[in-house]
Amino acid sequence: MRGLIGETWRLLRTHGPAMVLVALVLLVPAELAVAYVAEDSQSLGVAASAGLTFIGYAWVYGALIATMSRRTRSPLESYGRTVDRVPSLVLATFVTALVTVLGLLLLIIPGLLVYARWSAASPLIVIEHQSPFEALETSNGLVRGRTWTVLGAIVVVFLLAFVAGLPLLLLAELTDPIWLDGIGNALFGVVVNIPTAALAYAIFRQARAVSDAPPAHD
Repeated sequence: MRGLIGETWRLLRTHGPAMVLVALVLLVPAELAVAYVAEDSQSLGVAASAGLTFIGYAWVYGALIATMSRRTRSPLESYGRTVDRVPSLVLATFVTALVTVLGLLLLIIPGLLVYARWSAASPLIVIEHQSPFEALETSNGLVRGRTWTVLGAIVVVFLLAFVAGLPLLLLAELTDPIWLDGIGNALFGVVVNIPTAALAYAIFRQARAVSDAPPAHD
Protein backbone atom coordinates (compact mmCIF):
# COMPACT_ATOMS: atom_id res chain seq x y z
CA MET A 1 0.00 0.00 0.00
CA ARG A 2 2.82 2.41 0.85
CA GLY A 3 4.27 1.88 -2.62
CA LEU A 4 1.01 2.89 -4.30
CA ILE A 5 0.58 5.94 -2.09
CA GLY A 6 4.21 6.92 -2.70
CA GLU A 7 3.74 6.60 -6.47
CA THR A 8 0.54 8.63 -6.26
CA TRP A 9 2.38 11.38 -4.38
CA ARG A 10 5.16 11.36 -6.97
CA LEU A 11 2.62 11.74 -9.78
CA LEU A 12 0.95 14.61 -7.97
CA ARG A 13 4.26 16.43 -7.48
CA THR A 14 5.23 15.90 -11.13
CA HIS A 15 1.90 16.54 -12.86
CA GLY A 16 -0.14 18.36 -10.20
CA PRO A 17 -0.08 21.91 -11.65
CA ALA A 18 -1.00 20.69 -15.14
CA MET A 19 -3.77 18.48 -13.71
CA VAL A 20 -5.25 21.40 -11.76
CA LEU A 21 -5.54 23.45 -14.95
CA VAL A 22 -7.05 20.51 -16.86
CA ALA A 23 -9.70 19.95 -14.19
CA LEU A 24 -10.55 23.62 -13.73
CA VAL A 25 -11.03 24.35 -17.43
CA LEU A 26 -14.08 22.08 -17.59
CA LEU A 27 -15.37 21.87 -14.03
CA VAL A 28 -15.65 25.59 -13.27
CA PRO A 29 -17.93 26.51 -16.20
CA ALA A 30 -19.81 23.22 -15.95
CA GLU A 31 -20.53 23.50 -12.21
CA LEU A 32 -21.51 27.17 -12.60
CA ALA A 33 -23.94 26.22 -15.35
CA VAL A 34 -25.45 23.45 -13.21
CA ALA A 35 -25.81 25.82 -10.24
CA TYR A 36 -27.70 28.41 -12.29
CA VAL A 37 -29.89 25.78 -13.97
CA ALA A 38 -30.80 24.33 -10.57
CA GLU A 39 -31.71 27.80 -9.32
CA ASP A 40 -34.28 28.15 -12.12
CA SER A 41 -35.64 24.60 -12.14
CA GLN A 42 -35.07 21.87 -9.56
CA SER A 43 -35.88 19.05 -11.99
CA LEU A 44 -33.58 20.44 -14.67
CA GLY A 45 -30.92 20.97 -12.04
CA VAL A 46 -31.08 17.30 -11.04
CA ALA A 47 -30.80 16.24 -14.68
CA ALA A 48 -27.89 18.62 -15.31
CA SER A 49 -26.11 17.47 -12.17
CA ALA A 50 -26.53 13.80 -13.17
CA GLY A 51 -25.19 14.56 -16.64
CA LEU A 52 -22.17 16.35 -15.22
CA THR A 53 -21.53 13.55 -12.72
CA PHE A 54 -21.57 10.71 -15.24
CA ILE A 55 -20.36 12.46 -18.40
CA GLY A 56 -18.44 15.57 -17.39
CA TYR A 57 -16.55 14.04 -14.50
CA ALA A 58 -15.80 10.87 -16.47
CA TRP A 59 -14.25 13.05 -19.20
CA VAL A 60 -12.28 15.05 -16.63
CA TYR A 61 -11.02 11.80 -15.10
CA GLY A 62 -9.92 10.56 -18.51
CA ALA A 63 -8.25 13.87 -19.34
CA LEU A 64 -6.34 13.79 -16.05
CA ILE A 65 -5.04 10.31 -16.85
CA ALA A 66 -4.06 11.45 -20.35
CA THR A 67 -2.18 14.38 -18.81
CA MET A 68 -0.12 12.01 -16.66
CA SER A 69 0.55 9.55 -19.47
CA ARG A 70 1.89 12.13 -21.93
CA ARG A 71 2.89 15.77 -21.55
CA THR A 72 0.43 18.22 -23.09
CA ARG A 73 0.90 21.75 -24.38
CA SER A 74 -2.45 23.06 -23.08
CA PRO A 75 -5.27 21.87 -20.78
CA LEU A 76 -7.61 21.52 -23.75
CA GLU A 77 -5.27 19.08 -25.48
CA SER A 78 -6.01 16.42 -22.89
CA TYR A 79 -9.72 16.67 -23.65
CA GLY A 80 -9.09 16.49 -27.39
CA ARG A 81 -7.04 13.32 -26.93
CA THR A 82 -9.79 11.64 -24.89
CA VAL A 83 -12.98 12.84 -26.58
CA ASP A 84 -13.40 9.54 -28.43
CA ARG A 85 -12.97 7.69 -25.13
CA VAL A 86 -15.83 9.49 -23.37
CA PRO A 87 -18.61 6.95 -24.18
CA SER A 88 -16.43 4.10 -22.91
CA LEU A 89 -15.44 6.06 -19.79
CA VAL A 90 -19.08 6.93 -19.07
CA LEU A 91 -20.26 3.34 -19.46
CA ALA A 92 -17.44 1.91 -17.35
CA THR A 93 -18.04 4.57 -14.66
CA PHE A 94 -21.78 3.87 -14.61
CA VAL A 95 -21.32 0.08 -14.37
CA THR A 96 -18.70 0.44 -11.64
CA ALA A 97 -20.90 2.82 -9.64
CA LEU A 98 -23.98 0.62 -10.03
CA VAL A 99 -22.27 -2.63 -9.04
CA THR A 100 -20.40 -0.95 -6.18
CA VAL A 101 -23.59 0.58 -4.77
CA LEU A 102 -25.41 -2.75 -5.02
CA GLY A 103 -22.49 -4.42 -3.26
CA LEU A 104 -22.54 -1.78 -0.54
CA LEU A 105 -26.28 -2.24 -0.03
CA LEU A 106 -25.86 -5.99 0.42
CA LEU A 107 -22.64 -5.92 2.42
CA ILE A 108 -20.04 -3.17 2.61
CA ILE A 109 -16.98 -5.28 1.83
CA PRO A 110 -18.13 -6.79 -1.53
CA GLY A 111 -18.88 -3.35 -2.91
CA LEU A 112 -15.46 -2.03 -1.91
CA LEU A 113 -13.71 -5.10 -3.33
CA VAL A 114 -15.47 -4.66 -6.68
CA TYR A 115 -14.43 -1.01 -6.77
CA ALA A 116 -10.81 -1.99 -6.04
CA ARG A 117 -10.78 -4.71 -8.70
CA TRP A 118 -12.08 -2.29 -11.36
CA SER A 119 -9.95 0.70 -10.29
CA ALA A 120 -7.58 0.45 -13.28
CA ALA A 121 -10.38 0.47 -15.88
CA SER A 122 -10.17 4.18 -16.76
CA PRO A 123 -6.40 4.12 -17.53
CA LEU A 124 -6.95 1.00 -19.65
CA ILE A 125 -9.66 2.81 -21.62
CA VAL A 126 -7.62 6.00 -22.08
CA ILE A 127 -4.14 4.59 -22.63
CA GLU A 128 -4.76 1.18 -24.21
CA HIS A 129 -8.08 2.10 -25.89
CA GLN A 130 -9.86 -0.91 -24.46
CA SER A 131 -13.65 -1.18 -24.57
CA PRO A 132 -15.54 -0.63 -21.29
CA PHE A 133 -16.19 -4.27 -20.43
CA GLU A 134 -12.78 -5.35 -21.69
CA ALA A 135 -11.19 -2.74 -19.43
CA LEU A 136 -13.22 -3.90 -16.43
CA GLU A 137 -12.22 -7.51 -17.09
CA THR A 138 -8.56 -6.61 -17.60
CA SER A 139 -8.51 -4.46 -14.47
CA ASN A 140 -10.02 -7.31 -12.49
CA GLY A 141 -7.21 -9.59 -13.64
CA LEU A 142 -4.47 -7.03 -13.02
CA VAL A 143 -5.60 -6.21 -9.47
CA ARG A 144 -6.38 -9.80 -8.47
CA GLY A 145 -3.89 -10.88 -5.82
CA ARG A 146 -3.36 -7.27 -4.71
CA THR A 147 -6.99 -6.39 -3.96
CA TRP A 148 -6.56 -5.56 -0.29
CA THR A 149 -3.44 -3.50 -0.95
CA VAL A 150 -5.23 -1.52 -3.66
CA LEU A 151 -8.34 -1.12 -1.50
CA GLY A 152 -6.26 0.19 1.40
CA ALA A 153 -4.61 2.78 -0.84
CA ILE A 154 -7.99 3.82 -2.28
CA VAL A 155 -9.48 4.33 1.19
CA VAL A 156 -6.48 6.35 2.43
CA VAL A 157 -6.24 8.58 -0.66
CA PHE A 158 -10.00 9.17 -0.89
CA LEU A 159 -10.34 10.04 2.80
CA LEU A 160 -7.42 12.46 2.65
CA ALA A 161 -8.81 14.09 -0.50
CA PHE A 162 -12.33 14.28 0.95
CA VAL A 163 -11.11 15.89 4.18
CA ALA A 164 -9.01 18.38 2.20
CA GLY A 165 -11.98 19.27 -0.01
CA LEU A 166 -14.64 19.33 2.73
CA PRO A 167 -14.32 23.09 3.45
CA LEU A 168 -14.95 23.76 -0.24
CA LEU A 169 -18.03 21.52 -0.20
CA LEU A 170 -19.34 23.32 2.88
CA LEU A 171 -18.69 26.63 1.12
CA ALA A 172 -20.88 25.45 -1.76
CA GLU A 173 -23.67 24.20 0.50
CA LEU A 174 -23.81 26.99 3.08
CA THR A 175 -23.38 30.14 0.96
CA ASP A 176 -26.13 32.05 -0.79
CA PRO A 177 -24.53 33.41 -4.00
CA ILE A 178 -25.11 30.96 -6.84
CA TRP A 179 -21.66 31.52 -8.30
CA LEU A 180 -20.04 30.53 -4.99
CA ASP A 181 -22.08 27.32 -5.02
CA GLY A 182 -20.74 26.47 -8.47
CA ILE A 183 -17.16 27.46 -7.68
CA GLY A 184 -17.19 25.49 -4.41
CA ASN A 185 -18.45 22.33 -6.11
CA ALA A 186 -15.90 22.71 -8.90
CA LEU A 187 -12.99 23.13 -6.48
CA PHE A 188 -14.21 20.16 -4.43
CA GLY A 189 -14.27 18.11 -7.62
CA VAL A 190 -10.72 19.20 -8.42
CA VAL A 191 -9.41 18.32 -4.95
CA VAL A 192 -11.02 14.87 -4.95
CA ASN A 193 -10.56 13.81 -8.56
CA ILE A 194 -6.91 14.74 -9.04
CA PRO A 195 -5.47 12.45 -6.32
CA THR A 196 -7.91 9.62 -7.11
CA ALA A 197 -7.01 9.79 -10.80
CA ALA A 198 -3.31 9.76 -9.87
CA LEU A 199 -3.92 6.68 -7.73
CA ALA A 200 -5.79 4.93 -10.56
CA TYR A 201 -2.87 5.63 -12.88
CA ALA A 202 -0.41 4.37 -10.25
CA ILE A 203 -2.45 1.17 -9.83
CA PHE A 204 -2.46 0.68 -13.61
CA ARG A 205 1.27 1.28 -13.99
CA GLN A 206 2.33 -0.97 -11.14
CA ALA A 207 -0.06 -3.77 -12.14
CA ARG A 208 1.05 -3.61 -15.79
CA ALA A 209 4.71 -3.66 -14.73
CA VAL A 210 4.09 -6.85 -12.77
CA SER A 211 2.01 -8.53 -15.49
CA ASP A 212 4.52 -7.65 -18.24
CA ALA A 213 7.58 -8.74 -16.26
CA PRO A 214 9.29 -11.87 -17.61
CA PRO A 215 8.78 -14.98 -15.49
CA ALA A 216 11.50 -15.82 -13.00
CA HIS A 217 13.76 -18.79 -13.79
CA ASP A 218 15.11 -21.23 -11.24
